[in-house]
Amino acid sequence: MNARLHKAAQWAGTLRRRLEGLQKVSQAPLIGPFFTLVAEQIDREYHATAEKYHSAMQEMRQSRESLHRLWDTYHHFVTAGEKALQLKHVVVQAEESLAEVHARITRTLDDLTRFSAVFQGAPPIHQTQSALSSPEALDALMWEWRKWHELMLRRRNLLMEWRELLQTRHQALYPALIRRADVVGATCIGIATDVRFDDLEFDMVIADEAGQIQVMDLLVPLVRARRAVLVGDHLQLPPVVEQEITQKIRDNEPENQELGEWLEKSLFELLIKRQSTPASNKVMLDTQYRMPRQIADFISEQFYGGNYRTGIEIVHTDAFFTGSPMVFVDTMRAERHYEQRSEDAQGYFNPLEARLISDLVLAYQSKGIRSGVIVPYKKQAEVIRRELRRRQPGFSEDELNNRVASVDSFQGKEEDVIIFGFTRSNSAGRIGFLTELRRLNVSLTRARHQLVLVGDSITLLRTLDEPFARLMKSLLDSVKKNSKGYFYADELPRYIQT
Repeated sequence: MNARLHKAAQWAGTLRRRLEGLQKVSQAPLIGPFFTLVAEQIDREYHATAEKYHSAMQEMRQSRESLHRLWDTYHHFVTAGEKALQLKHVVVQAEESLAEVHARITRTLDDLTRFSAVFQGAPPIHQTQSALSSPEALDALMWEWRKWHELMLRRRNLLMEWRELLQTRHQALYPALIRRADVVGATCIGIATDVRFDDLEFDMVIADEAGQIQVMDLLVPLVRARRAVLVGDHLQLPPVVEQEITQKIRDNEPENQELGEWLEKSLFELLIKRQSTPASNKVMLDTQYRMPRQIADFISEQFYGGNYRTGIEIVHTDAFFTGSPMVFVDTMRAERHYEQRSEDAQGYFNPLEARLISDLVLAYQSKGIRSGVIVPYKKQAEVIRRELRRRQPGFSEDELNNRVASVDSFQGKEEDVIIFGFTRSNSAGRIGFLTELRRLNVSLTRARHQLVLVGDSITLLRTLDEPFARLMKSLLDSVKKNSKGYFYADELPRYIQT
């Protein structure tokens, strides 16, 4: 259409120019009439062309209007299609949700069917089978089960009240039973705070682990009897006391320096060391039946003045260290053997020792032998447990917590194999908690067959703490008496290869 209009416009322009030329020539006297006739003919053609142009323009307008109507119709169709697609997506989602709800209802009804067969008085089974027939039927069934559930709750509450009543009556007999009992067990503080022990006197108080009990705690049960037997070891774990408390006493109350000693030492230790305590009142259990003689002899010499004897000779057997029941794995020449400080600055850990100790635990585990790990820092225990958990996921958390612990947590326990890691390794000879020799005494006496020590001998020998340095020198001399009792960390794989 545009091409036709363009062509018509060109032809009309040509005719207009010719017509203007003929009009000028028609003025001539001789040929004017002839050109006048030609001009009239051209004028008729021009008007005819103009009519065609106007006709084409009219068709153009009609075509444009038709195109707009077509576009409006198409736009309406597309919009309606998009809405239809959106509605289809919503319908699909609704159908999926409905199917999921239907499946959940079916599973619930299956459970209710099983409950009906087990619990007496539950709504009958035939109701569950027809519950899906209509929403009304399902609602009726749920109403029946809701009433039954509320009834069961009321019955349960009645049973709980009845049991509580029976328990209360039973507890009412405790004071009378305790007064007729020959032996009563309690904690130091519990003997005073439990109402069942009110106004109750005893013939004798026996305090176990008395070496770990502070004076003020032990006085609580002692006032309930005229005789007492204290059982413990003042050369093992002492009472636990916050260092800040004793330091404040020393700094702020110089006239009460004895009070700090009463906090740090047990009454058991004070009585043992007091010269005025009669020798007949102090009895030492001087014979051990747990550990190999080599370990017991070293402990006896270092802590008990040579008075600690071995009652039975234990033949040494071990899956890896057949030559000696006490061995020392020295990390002094290993790469990256120094300790690290925890991010919270609350403790130290040693990655190399953690890896070596994990190697030992897993090696014994492969032989079906249970081993225990003792370290001076809780952070080091966490690192070892994490390493074991990574390398053998089969360990349970309870098992790891029981087998890898700090010295305080291991008190009172024993294992066939004990692995002790010193943790501290630095160029300055700092040993921290290791200065408390009684904790080392506890660690070394937990083994029934084999004791494996892992540490940096240079740090342990160069420490400024002279008592600990002397003890470590004696320990290393003892293990080196046997050619298989001392070796370096890089030699460990050769011993534990399976």
